[in-house]
Amino acid sequence: MKKKSLTFIEVMMTLCIASFLLAILFPYLKETMRLKKNLEEEKKIVFSKNYLQARLAKLLGMIQLEKNKNYFFEIKKKYGNKNLSFYFKSDLKKEEEFRKILKAELFLKNKNLILKIYSHNDKLHYQELLLPGVKEIDFIFCYADHGKIVEIKNQCKEKNLPFFLILKVKFLKEKEDAFFFRLYPTERLYDTSFVR
Repeated sequence: MKKKSLTFIEVMMTLCIASFLLAILFPYLKETMRLKKNLEEEKKIVFSKNYLQARLAKLLGMIQLEKNKNYFFEIKKKYGNKNLSFYFKSDLKKEEEFRKILKAELFLKNKNLILKIYSHNDKLHYQELLLPGVKEIDFIFCYADHGKIVEIKNQCKEKNLPFFLILKVKFLKEKEDAFFFRLYPTERLYDTSFVR
């Protein structure tokens, strides 16, 4: 029995059907790849947001209470955007220089939200990326007054630790988000003289 080989017309028909199927499937494959890429980007942003919330909540919770002290001593423009500086009592287990009262600075640089921590003698510092792809940041300080949230206009001149810090973030893709931090160190729970 002779094997029947494919004719030229059969090969052309097979190629036409295959190219037709590819033409139909290609947009779906392209869309799937785009969605996968967007999902990966969103996943990174969500992890970065969670890290930012946890990291700053820990640092702001380590602010050491002292009467008549300016806790947030500087909000100024740096690299064309606002930055915030504050002191906290460190429990870092790194070098000896990073185990006392430290200065921390929160600022934007190259469209990234950066946290910089200085050693107690200001000779050393390290910085970490908290959130990428940020266009603009703003800091809002608040306290509670009979069930209402009241904004503090100039926190750097206040001598009391506010009860809340809101970090507003505007992303490069025109999305906005806000992070809420309750500034409630343990000492405040036991010493009512720090309450407004």
